[in-house]
Amino acid sequence: MVFISYSHSDIIIARQVEKRLRGAGISCWFDESQIPVGERFVVEIGSALHKASVFLVIDSESAAASYWVNREIQAAERLRTYGNLRAIVVFSTSPSHFLPCEPDARAASPELVANTVDSLFYGTSPKAQHGTAYREAVRIIDWDTENARWLGFSQELENLDRWWFGRSPGMWISGPGGSGKTSLVRTWLRAFQQIGYREQQSAQALFVHVNGHYGADAILQEIADAFFYSIGMNYEQSSQDDMALRLACALRDREERGLLVINSPEEMDELELLKAIHTALQSGLRIIITARNSLSGQLQANFDSFALSQMSNIDTRLLVTRLFPQQQADPIAARLIDALGGNPLAISLAMKKIQKSCSPSERAQASEDLLRFLARADVNR
Repeated sequence: MVFISYSHSDIIIARQVEKRLRGAGISCWFDESQIPVGERFVVEIGSALHKASVFLVIDSESAAASYWVNREIQAAERLRTYGNLRAIVVFSTSPSHFLPCEPDARAASPELVANTVDSLFYGTSPKAQHGTAYREAVRIIDWDTENARWLGFSQELENLDRWWFGRSPGMWISGPGGSGKTSLVRTWLRAFQQIGYREQQSAQALFVHVNGHYGADAILQEIADAFFYSIGMNYEQSSQDDMALRLACALRDREERGLLVINSPEEMDELELLKAIHTALQSGLRIIITARNSLSGQLQANFDSFALSQMSNIDTRLLVTRLFPQQQADPIAARLIDALGGNPLAISLAMKKIQKSCSPSERAQASEDLLRFLARADVNR
């Protein structure tokens, strides 16, 4: 099978290439399903990448700027070495090469693409097939099965990528309830698991949704139960310092990275949450916290004492408020959330409506019309 990677700006060219390949009897995976970006989207991309024998990418300036095309190229270069992928082929009608890619072949017309791919399937391939497909070794612990839909910007995923490969121990994701914080993290983790990056990764991720009045002990017990079980170690109740040391040593010995996601800790006592964060960091875990703006502000004021002053910060309020001036963002965002019951899909539709019908200077004044628009039944379909 040929995996066709392209920017949606190049969809006409991609269709021509796909038609020529199918006409030559070559099966293709070509994403034209319009599936919203989210867990299901990245699962389908990851599954197709691992099944493909040839990776074909449409080279263009827009493709070079596409987050997903670049992620797919990174995965293809890894799978060419460790997986079932035989070769990477670049299609380009321009003498300029925009993509950061080291292909095995190039082609400048749909006919040449078909001939090149045909030779890779039936002739001597540049890369020997490895036989056993490599799956990204990221295990997500304690995760429900419902796929999250995420309606945001690829820039937010890029921020998480940079954080993961950087040195900061933690990431705050703040915003009002219903603005897509959890869906952003879940989409990023699923892309990490299913698509991966250029280099192989080995990681364990624990997702803790804080229900009720959690204390530090409850979170630390979940960490101990999940991580020690997943790495096959027996763990007996002992001091938090001992647990942290043993887990840090175990992860280091296995050359694994651990990630703790604390979701919605609004009802936790602030000192209890800081205590859990401190012990998790001693354990060698990286941390992502999703929280409403008010909670984030309270906790960040105390971070210096826990050496977290350099924690990265992205703000998913932009998912809701990117159409309005910053000084009016919070009250308008809150009213949007209330009007829609936290439905991010309806928020996205409403925002698109306003974006098309208002100039930048009119957007803040359109809030009342927007709220009336949100009350109409067709928004929630």
